[in-house]
Formats: sequence, C-alpha cells, structure tokens
Amino acid sequence: MISVLFVGKVKEFTDEYNEYNNTLLDSAQKIPGFIGMESEMVDDIEITISQWQSEDDVREWARDPTHMKAKRRVKKWYHWYRAKHFTSNQ
Repeated sequence: MISVLFVGKVKEFTDEYNEYNNTLLDSAQKIPGFIGMESEMVDDIEITISQWQSEDDVREWARDPTHMKAKRRVKKWYHWYRAKHFTSNQ
C-alpha cells in the first residue's frame, strides 16, 4: 500500500477551493487502485492522506486530468505545500 501525504497552508477558504476538493475526491475514487482519502484542517493548514494499492495507481492519480488541473492552481490556493509518498507493508 502507498500513502500520499499532502500538507499545505491555505490562503483563503473560497467556494472554488472547497468545491474542487470534493471534485478531487470524486475523481480519485474512480481510479481502480484507490483505497481511501482523509483530510483534516488545523487552523489554515490542510493535511490530506490518500491511500493507494500500488505506485502505478499513484502515477495514474498524478496524471488524472482533474488532479493535474488542481496542481496548476496550487499557488492560487496555498501559501506553501508539500507532498510525500510512503510505502507500507499493511
């Protein structure tokens, strides 16, 4: 199993930002290797962990058109962000 950790400092909680987060989840759920996604906000810090069956599934998610569109907007939505992949034997 692969976990992808995303942490970002949100600039502003706009309707566009909130709606796109829901759209991203819907898009991720359509990828066959998707296991789950959890998000939490701590003040203005977003912490999201998505889980995937394999690295190939993570690569497919990275190439997903909805996800790619979101990645082009990160500077609009976040002051900063970090993403990291972790492999688990669970």
